Amino acid sequence: MVHPPLGLAEYRREVIRIGAYLGWSEPDVARFAERLTGRSWEDCQADELGDVARSYAEIATRIRARLSNVEA
Repeated sequence: MVHPPLGLAEYRREVIRIGAYLGWSEPDVARFAERLTGRSWEDCQADELGDVARSYAEIATRIRARLSNVEA
């Protein structure tokens, strides 16, 4: 099944949901996005939200790597 692309509002909600996995509130997510993209949260478009999501992935990768070093 092929899903249609997310609309901007849905994409924004998904970025907020993923940020919550890092323990961030919605305002935290917005501040992070603004600092990362140089745009206001309201002005972030799909490309900028994609940058935020990719940054989350990088953060998660680094956290996993550190945790594996601690557990070893």
